[in-house]
Amino acid sequence: MGDVARVLIVDDDAGACETLGDVLETKGYVVRKACDGRAGLEAVWRERIDVAILDIQLPDINGLELLERIKRAFPGIEVIIVTAHASLPTAIQAMNGAAFSYLTKPLDMDLLLATIDKAREKQELVRTLRDSEERYRFVTEHTHDAIFLIDLEGRYTFGNRRLEELTGYRLEELIGQSVLMVLTPAGAQAASARRDALLAGDDRPVFYETEIVRKDGTRILAEVSSTSVRDNGTLIARMGVARDVTERKRNEVALRESEERFRAIFEQAGVGIAVVTADGRWLRVNQRLCELVGYTAEELQARRYQDLTHPDDLDTSLRRRRAMLEGEAPAYSFEQRYIHKNGSIVWINLTTSVMRGAPGDPSVSIAVIEDISQRKAAEAALLESAERFRATFEQAAVGIGIVARDGRFLSVNQKLCDIVGYSSRELADLHFLDITHHDDAELNRALRRPMVEDETPSYTMEKRYVHKNGSIVWVHVTASQARDASGEAGSSIAIIQDITARKQLEEELNHAQRMEGVGQLAGGIAHDFNNLLTVIRARSELATARLQEADPLRRDLLLIQKTADRAAMLTRQLLAFSRKQVLQPKVVALNELITGATDLLKRVIGEHIDLAFVPGADIGRVRVDPGQLEQVIVNLAVNARDVMPGGGQLTLETASVELDAAYAARHVDVVAGSYAMLAVSDTGTGMSREIQARIFEPFFTTKEPGKGTGLGLSTVYGIVKQSGGHIRVYSEPGAGTTFKVYLPRTDAAPEASAARASDALPYGTETILLVEDEAEVRGVTREVLEGFGYTVLEATQAADAMLIARRHAGMIDLLLTDVVMPRMSGRALAEAVAPERPETKVLFMSGYTDDAIILHRVLEPGMHFLEKPFAPPALARKVREVLDAP
Repeated sequence: MGDVARVLIVDDDAGACETLGDVLETKGYVVRKACDGRAGLEAVWRERIDVAILDIQLPDINGLELLERIKRAFPGIEVIIVTAHASLPTAIQAMNGAAFSYLTKPLDMDLLLATIDKAREKQELVRTLRDSEERYRFVTEHTHDAIFLIDLEGRYTFGNRRLEELTGYRLEELIGQSVLMVLTPAGAQAASARRDALLAGDDRPVFYETEIVRKDGTRILAEVSSTSVRDNGTLIARMGVARDVTERKRNEVALRESEERFRAIFEQAGVGIAVVTADGRWLRVNQRLCELVGYTAEELQARRYQDLTHPDDLDTSLRRRRAMLEGEAPAYSFEQRYIHKNGSIVWINLTTSVMRGAPGDPSVSIAVIEDISQRKAAEAALLESAERFRATFEQAAVGIGIVARDGRFLSVNQKLCDIVGYSSRELADLHFLDITHHDDAELNRALRRPMVEDETPSYTMEKRYVHKNGSIVWVHVTASQARDASGEAGSSIAIIQDITARKQLEEELNHAQRMEGVGQLAGGIAHDFNNLLTVIRARSELATARLQEADPLRRDLLLIQKTADRAAMLTRQLLAFSRKQVLQPKVVALNELITGATDLLKRVIGEHIDLAFVPGADIGRVRVDPGQLEQVIVNLAVNARDVMPGGGQLTLETASVELDAAYAARHVDVVAGSYAMLAVSDTGTGMSREIQARIFEPFFTTKEPGKGTGLGLSTVYGIVKQSGGHIRVYSEPGAGTTFKVYLPRTDAAPEASAARASDALPYGTETILLVEDEAEVRGVTREVLEGFGYTVLEATQAADAMLIARRHAGMIDLLLTDVVMPRMSGRALAEAVAPERPETKVLFMSGYTDDAIILHRVLEPGMHFLEKPFAPPALARKVREVLDAP
């Protein structure tokens, strides 16, 4: 039961005192002895005493008075009264004076040792009740004493419900008011004197009786114990414990005055009292006992005490009573159950001692019965509450941590351990800043400091924890003060919610918004830029064709062509990552497309890197622009090649996967469903988390200046997103990188790919109606077409084209029209011309972004489209392809 009990024996019989002390010391107790009451008081003031054994007959102070003084000063000390002259009045006085037990001499050592053990059990329960704030509150609100705090000005600052009962005032009426309001003039004068002494430096505990004037005007006598309350050594208040002793004082007077008064006290006692014959019959009972068990005095006197005892407690009760009556033990005390008249269970604390009459008279015993049902229920409720709290604490869906004032973890639940990856034992050795990201530590300290210094009750913040495995965990923290029973702030309780998924969504959304902003810029310049590049590219190629091979101007013109091609590629990349490029999707088998691209990949990555393709089974088909998807694969392969300069392994792998609703909820722009997954993995240097967070940003690159544009992975991201897909990266420094591309599966049949163009440029003799509002583009396009043998009819806008189509006498084989033009679009023009010339085929061209092309519906099945800028060979092949189509 914890540390060794310290027992004080106060007995003026030196021999008995020494003998009893020797016996207790052999049982392991630490024993202190005193021969009179004053020495006993000095002992309890001088050192810690757990149990005091007091003889009633002492030379200087009566044992019962000594009991009262000890209990006033040290309520935690349990007192056992012993006497060689047992009587009913002294037993009642002892129990009313809060004695733990009343034993008669000669002492039964087994009974005494058992009684000491019971006293220690009671002390252990009190200590247990003090272990938590709830238990302090329980003790405060359920104690029989009024407890209150008074500041140095003499005003009430705290009180329990017993204080209300004592004074008749509600706590709301008392708090903030002077203590003098409930005192008589004499009491107020004494209180002022005590306050003056306190302010002068005399802050010793004081014990006094005072008369209290209740709210209704009635007066009661209260016994008060007052001690100082300090904070870090500074006197801040006085705490008082007051008990209404009016009734007790009246009873004492009554006991001394007459037997009639004794009978009144017997009947009015707060505990049940009975005189029991040797065979167990109730000889005399008081009213409290009748109330406790539900029977009248007459009904009890017709029964034996065994009739009320619970069957499970009967054997123990009979055995102890037999030992007492046979002289083996003069008394016994233990907790047991009575059965109420209505069948309910009543828990009692029973203390019984023998009272012997004249020789030949039957022995009788006196029993003091205290109803402890509420205490037992409270103990059970406390245990249940503690279990419920532990279950709630451990099973909470959020992390909970109790943190000491210095920042160390005192207690954590399993959810917090799951969030940060440490066990509760490991966290107990850590300061909360040990797992806080260094970039958040200073802000965390600044927010916590006012709470620790009691300037604010709580704070909230979003911060990062560093998981045991090194990963970053975003959390939302709400920390609040945890106060002890005196109201002083000490530890704090933190509620920690893992918001990593939400932060990831926010990052993805921010990234998408940044991409959208750049895309708006790219889309705004795409049309004009593509028209300019069309002219530059076509004119430079036409000029090159007119020069001899040895002409020095050919080198400059070829450089202009390459530069124009690079500019066109840059424009396509800008539109790709912003998802505004013109895609011409087809239903394709992903495994077949990758197989067809492996030869190209081998040339791109070089012989020092091994290429492996692991096709998955039944991955189905996807609807993508085949050329753009090849661009995705090539860009990822080039990126992998650059991080494996010394060689390595590049692996392409496909599989069929399901992205569920939970995954979609964690990632922006992801729709739950069936996907074909393409994984591109390398054995290169890997990436840190900081780099991974930025790899899809346009113009971000880790390569040396001049080694890359920073648009490769941005282009990949844009193509995948525009195709309705999703891309994720998985990497660690030194452990390689894997990009996973998810493309929605489709059940549509695959579409045949266009035949690859031959190296020879096709010529023709057909008539083409060319409609283009940009003069430079129109002029160079006409010149290119005429150079390939075609007859060209030229119009600057749709109205001119309709007039030409109506008036031209011959065949018009092809309408080549820009999509976006003033007043009438190319699609509307084609629909207007079709009724008059149903045989005329249509080829649309445009330098606008995907948004405009989709708006004008020129990518629908059966239609043909040519994207600007285009080179003369591309124009010639596309025109021939459309004219030769069935």
